[in-house]
Amino acid sequence: MLKNPSNVSFDNPIVEQEYIETARLRRSLYLKYVVGLGIATLVIYFVLNPLILPTSGVNQFNYLAVPLLAVLTAYFFLLRTKMYITRPWIDLVLFVGISLCMAAIATTLGGYQAETGWPSSAVITGNTQILVGFTILAFVASVRWYFIWLIFELVVYFYAIRYGAGVSGFVFGAAGLLPTMGVAFLTNYSLDRNERSAFLAARQLDEERAHTERLLYNVLPQFAAERLKAGEIVADAFSEATVVFVDLVGSANLTRTLSPGHLLSVLNRVFGLADSVAAECGLEKVKTIGDAYLAIAGTHSPGKASDAVRFAKAMVERIKMLSAELDLDLQVRIGLHSGPVIGGVIGDVRMAYDYWGDTMNVASRIQSVAPVGGISVSRQTYYATRSDHQYSEPRVEILKGIGDTEVFDVLL
Repeated sequence: MLKNPSNVSFDNPIVEQEYIETARLRRSLYLKYVVGLGIATLVIYFVLNPLILPTSGVNQFNYLAVPLLAVLTAYFFLLRTKMYITRPWIDLVLFVGISLCMAAIATTLGGYQAETGWPSSAVITGNTQILVGFTILAFVASVRWYFIWLIFELVVYFYAIRYGAGVSGFVFGAAGLLPTMGVAFLTNYSLDRNERSAFLAARQLDEERAHTERLLYNVLPQFAAERLKAGEIVADAFSEATVVFVDLVGSANLTRTLSPGHLLSVLNRVFGLADSVAAECGLEKVKTIGDAYLAIAGTHSPGKASDAVRFAKAMVERIKMLSAELDLDLQVRIGLHSGPVIGGVIGDVRMAYDYWGDTMNVASRIQSVAPVGGISVSRQTYYATRSDHQYSEPRVEILKGIGDTEVFDVLL
């Protein structure tokens, strides 16, 4: 979990870079408007200066303003580029150029006090204060670079104002500029703190949302979870599903002979094994019911009827191996039936994607008459899989609630 940084940056460099890119991308659109306003202002000076300044002044202004216009134009087009978004030091480079150009222009205009009505110190101080205000927003997520630029701008200002301002102009200019720079830095710093807090809150919200979604996907399949989040009713019909019931034989005896912790450990191994085999064979796990495991093919999973039989055969072999490993009498009895099912989510508490229909009941009944350590299937499953698997001759079983039913045993 991230903490709100008390320093200038997050401790984690990856998080810091993500914050920088997020903040700079978000503010770059507003900066385009500000830079565009600066370009428009410069163009207005190009138009108005010939009406105010003599030809020599116009020529001097144009000579200095063209490089400034070039820097501002480059800034405008850089704003949405990956290079600008990921590298905050670019602001320092750009504004070093802008500062030098504006100081030179201010010094030039200050030499034409008779025409403009503004003394040199006023022009230089005014231009510097405008630039400092602009940079509060411009130095996005780069407080350190902003501090360096403010020191540089202060040096440029004192260098530019040393001529023609006199002691009084120098003192009054500094008295106005230094507080402006202090307020600008604190404002930029405050904006950065707020941006970091908002970024941190959004990141933590995303982490909580991801955690909630992971929990939701552990309870529901992703396709069902997404539809529920969209406010849909989750109900599906499948015409050719194959249902697999796996029953752990003799679990009652395990309950009597094993401690609760040992029993849960064994069941975890059994059902974890079933999950692994189901994934290998392309089956969808539906749920566990006590000591029984229910899986299905032909619905949302890629597995078909033959894959369901392959799953059942693999389960018999893997359980034998697990039984030898744990030195316990573990055996399964498995039943399969193919036919239509309805799937969906009902209820508001402990929701799960479940299946209903006569196919589910028949598969459960066939499992109850399957041999211990064996697999039995219905005639429907037999016809769907006989080209891929071998079976014994059919036998007739009386299934509860169903009646006489032909059952085929898989040859292992």
